[in-house]
Amino acid sequence: MLSFNSYGAERVNLSCTFYDSFNWTDSTTSELFPEKKSLVVFPDTKKYIYENITGYYSLSGNSIVFSHMWTNCKENEFCASYDYSLDITSRVWKQTFNTRKVGEKIFKKGLTHSGECVKVENLF
Repeated sequence: MLSFNSYGAERVNLSCTFYDSFNWTDSTTSELFPEKKSLVVFPDTKKYIYENITGYYSLSGNSIVFSHMWTNCKENEFCASYDYSLDITSRVWKQTFNTRKVGEKIFKKGLTHSGECVKVENLF
């Protein structure tokens, strides 16, 4: 129960769905099978919960932005990360998958999934 209290009183529940994917390697777009995922944001503390991952988000213009590593990023190992953004005005939701190969210093964009988030209410 302690963790619920640490998020503060204000909570925004969102249902987010990706509809298409852009491949940065060959500049192609493909449709995705829509799958709803839950995103919870706490505007008072700038915390988020997405796919059992918690952290802090930042504001960039009209967008909430956050990132997390998919793997532990050691210097001489393959490394992957996700960058997320949600435009709070247009509801556009994006996830970019980035990778860094062994020996490289810079992450390269792989895929960017795009979709939409809508505000939802809890059932009880």
